[in-house]
Amino acid sequence: MPGSAPVLFLIFNRPEPTRQVFEEIRAYRPSRLYVAADGPRPEKAGEWSRCADARSILNRVDWDCKVRTLFRDQNLGCGTAVSEAINWFFDQEEEGIILEDDCLPDPSFFPFCEEMLDRYRDQPEVGSISGDNFLPRSLHLEQPYGFSKFVQIWGWATWRRFWKRYDFRLAGDWREWLEIINRANPVQNQAKYWFQIFKTLQSGLIDTWDFQVMFSSWRHGYVHVFPSRNLVTNLGYDGDATHTNFHSPLANLQRESLRDYQVTLPIAVDPEVDNAIFYFRFLESLTSVWWLEQAMDLPGMLGWLRAQLDLAKKENAHLKAIQQVQSRAISKIQSVRSRSIIRANYTLLLAHFVYTCRLGLDLARTKANWVIARVGAKANELISRLGVILRIVLLRVRPEATLPPVARDLSVRNNEERASKVEYGIAGTPRDQEHASKDR
Repeated sequence: MPGSAPVLFLIFNRPEPTRQVFEEIRAYRPSRLYVAADGPRPEKAGEWSRCADARSILNRVDWDCKVRTLFRDQNLGCGTAVSEAINWFFDQEEEGIILEDDCLPDPSFFPFCEEMLDRYRDQPEVGSISGDNFLPRSLHLEQPYGFSKFVQIWGWATWRRFWKRYDFRLAGDWREWLEIINRANPVQNQAKYWFQIFKTLQSGLIDTWDFQVMFSSWRHGYVHVFPSRNLVTNLGYDGDATHTNFHSPLANLQRESLRDYQVTLPIAVDPEVDNAIFYFRFLESLTSVWWLEQAMDLPGMLGWLRAQLDLAKKENAHLKAIQQVQSRAISKIQSVRSRSIIRANYTLLLAHFVYTCRLGLDLARTKANWVIARVGAKANELISRLGVILRIVLLRVRPEATLPPVARDLSVRNNEERASKVEYGIAGTPRDQEHASKDR
């Protein structure tokens, strides 16, 4: 039986994964198939041939199907090419399934998306349906599906009503976005993580489209359906990938089948489940923590500021190149951006100075405390030794100096009396008389 939901297939330059995903679409036999492909990059040798091989997959369409294509001759980049392809898709369809060329679905993925599109079509708070479940089996839900604040797009489905809220450029004041992110992520470190990504998107350092889906969703308060089993495996973790070009526990995650999902569940998000999804999906079980490090690290913040500075310089260079066309407007923008460069330079200098001073003061304080402790110990030891030496000297010179004051006074008087008796010949004790006779 032909599939009732239209499918958008996003391809590029990987013929073999494209073929594998197409075979699953072919088994589903959708009545309407949309295929969009970005153009090859001129600086990549041999990419024209690989793109042509991927596009030739359409020759395998052998069922009754209306096929529409959006093939680019020039490369627009991941962000623009994919977001505009989805715009093109929803210009013609009210709802549908979206698959990229590296997202291999289980056959049960398609009927699950069909059922959920129909079930929650008139529930405005539900934004999308995903085929992804990144939780370990021990954390799988008992019910066939659940709801999350996270949009998962490795094989997903949605409606035009949701996509028209998508904002590729994330327009708006930064304070507004910070409030949105904090509201959606009450855990502080998670909020910092997402705000760091938001700032990087705004600076143009990464070319993507999917994070914007997440932020747009949070802006309007959507929730999203996800299955209790993982229905899609990602084939795209390799050196040729645009973003997933590193080792990850999510690479080639096993896909499973899902049955008995024909039930309407209350629309409710479990924060504990979402916290687990954040750990296993976005931190990739703590194997991918670069964004978190940037959110919590001062040098990382300085790195972002440097990126802002580089962006301002590039914009200035670009504006100067077209100055003859719009001289007055460009001059105004150049003035603003030049001041931004100066402020950024001074901010960088001040930040480095403060950071260095803080480290220097901490080191100096530690060293001073150590020196003071050593000097104090040596001084106490020296004073103790001097006291012992002084006492020894006094014992040898004036033994009575060590006596108590009363005894010392008595000893001095006795000596004085003895001396006077001897001097005037006054007899005293027999011993005194003996001493006197000897003296005479």
